[in-house]
Amino acid sequence: MVPSRAGANGYRYYNSTAVARLQRILLMRRPGMGLPTIAEVLAEKRAGSQLSSVA
Repeated sequence: MVPSRAGANGYRYYNSTAVARLQRILLMRRPGMGLPTIAEVLAEKRAGSQLSSVA
């Protein structure tokens, strides 16, 4: 994930959208869902949100 910005101290900062995405990933990992499955779920969610914004 690309940070929203980087500080002079080298710290990486992320916006609220990126943090929410990470939280969803962590919640799906907790019961043992694999990363490929999580990637599919996130891709479907993204495709669905793009379709709803077009309609």
